[in-house]
Formats: sequence, C-alpha cells, structure tokens
Amino acid sequence: MQLAGATIRNVSQGVIGVSLLQALLAGIGLMAVGVPGASLIAFLVLILGLFKLARRLILLPVIIWSWITMETSTALIFTAYMVPVNFVDNILKPIIITRGLKTPMW
Repeated sequence: MQLAGATIRNVSQGVIGVSLLQALLAGIGLMAVGVPGASLIAFLVLILGLFKLARRLILLPVIIWSWITMETSTALIFTAYMVPVNFVDNILKPIIITRGLKTPMW
C-alpha cells in the first residue's frame, strides 16, 4: 500500500510540476518576444500538459507565426528557446516520477 501510494504521489507531482514548469517557461518566452495572447497560450500549454496532450499543438503554430511576422534573428532565438521548452517534459517527468521509488519505470 505504501509503494502504491508513493507511486501515485510521484506520478501526480511529476505531471503537475512539469506542466507548471513548462507553462511558465513557455509564457516567459512568449512574453519576451511580444506574442499577442501570451498568457492565454501559456494557460493552454498548462491545461494540455495536465491532460497529458501534446503541447506542440499549441507551440508549433506560434513558432511558425514568429517566422512569418518577426525578424529572422528574433524568430531564430525564439525557436531556439521554444524547442527545448517543448521537450522538457520528456526529460523531467521520468526523473521526477522515479525519484525515491523502488518500482521499475515500465
């Protein structure tokens, strides 16, 4: 029972924590370059993260929009920042979920 409780606690902390971090990082990047509706987009990233859906569905069109409307150097820096933000969950979730557990990940 303790192992099951610890597993559920770590999974929920991993999903919520990484979703919050990813939405915060996305929001900072969006506001830094002046994307209209940055807070709404960051909120959608958070909601999609909580439901474990692809945040790329929201952020990829924003990156494409940046290449159309912004200067090349700004769009390049924005893209270089947002691509790792898109994949931060793939790195951090397994680390947070397995922290302190003795159960195999798979």
